[in-house]
Amino acid sequence: MSDRRDGQPFFPTRCLTRGGILLLFATIGGLAAGGGFGWAAEHDRTARLRCGETFVATPIEIDEQGNVSFQTDSSSRTIPVEELVSWGAFRDSDRAPQIVLRDGSWLGGEIRELDADQLRLESLLWGRLSLPREAIRGILFNPSPDPLTRDLAREQLLRPAREDRLYLENGDVLSGQFQQLQPSADGHADTLRFATQGRPVLLAPENVTSLAFRFDTPTPSSPEPRMMIGLRDGSRLFVRRFETSGPLRRLLLDERIAFETDPAGLWSEVTSLQPLGGEVRYLSDLELSGYRHIPLLQQTRELGRDRNPRGGYLRSGDRLYLKGLGMPTAARVVCPVQGNFRRFEAELALDDLAGKRGSVVFRVFLSDNAGGWEPAYTSPPIRGGEPPVSIAIDVTGVQALVLLAEMGAWGDVRDYANWLNARLIP
Repeated sequence: MSDRRDGQPFFPTRCLTRGGILLLFATIGGLAAGGGFGWAAEHDRTARLRCGETFVATPIEIDEQGNVSFQTDSSSRTIPVEELVSWGAFRDSDRAPQIVLRDGSWLGGEIRELDADQLRLESLLWGRLSLPREAIRGILFNPSPDPLTRDLAREQLLRPAREDRLYLENGDVLSGQFQQLQPSADGHADTLRFATQGRPVLLAPENVTSLAFRFDTPTPSSPEPRMMIGLRDGSRLFVRRFETSGPLRRLLLDERIAFETDPAGLWSEVTSLQPLGGEVRYLSDLELSGYRHIPLLQQTRELGRDRNPRGGYLRSGDRLYLKGLGMPTAARVVCPVQGNFRRFEAELALDDLAGKRGSVVFRVFLSDNAGGWEPAYTSPPIRGGEPPVSIAIDVTGVQALVLLAEMGAWGDVRDYANWLNARLIP
């Protein structure tokens, strides 16, 4: 039997028998050559559909309605955008510089000049670009090779502030007003001019970790359907519309920002597609309740929405997941379903921060008609470095579900539990 606190299941001392599970399979894969994580290459080319089907393919086109055409080994097929859950795998990069846009997009490129009005840069894929300065949240000039440090540096760029902020490589932080990033004789941005306390400061970009621009309030998440596109260089773009412009493909991020390139060049660089804002609902976007963490010692951790328990992005097998929940063990959270969905799906894994350590048992409970909770799924112990385990659970008529992460064999040491791409399917 499980303990019940405030009417919800909490930390049973024994694993319950599995029940209500529709589908469970381990992602096929192994260690990449040369060591480290990395699952089979087919996983990076896998399309997941709303009906539960998966197939290995390569995208070759997206039409103006967002429908995606894929090429398999034997044929081609077009998937309506509302039926596609995801394709491929997002990548990250420590290459510099990285531009963070107001809508949350990341963009790589060579900065040529930046002033109060616009940013000029060059990209192998997009060519020469000019972006309005007000559309930029900040620039990561020297991303750390450590993923967590790099993630937290990106997060600094998204915090509201009344002044521009300059984060230096020596750990100092300057507040004031950005003035200009001036080009050198060879056309590369070479000197950053910043005013703090009324005094001008000149710095070389290699001495600057990041530059964050001031803004008052965070940009709210758009309810408008978007396609999240990941590129080989680590860029991710929130695309609202696709258009054809002569022989070129045009990607519109908003009314002010559009990128153009030839289709062959685009699809050679795309590594992932994930529609957002449609009928598939990610738990990280919902109003969740009842989160509780009872630490083994004293440090409590917050629930991570699209983040791991330490505040970084969700990662497993050197792959980046941009949607999901991260929690420590001895923690639970309640998600409303309200009878509106047919399946709950997720990929379960320990975050790459765990390395080869950590051991977590993932559990799912569903509400019953008597106001109680019934066990629907109990995972085997999942350890650091193991491939994600995919689950799909029937939630027809269910009003709510509870996700629990329990300690495995080694207490809570590096128990960074990730519910990757946790979603409800209508």
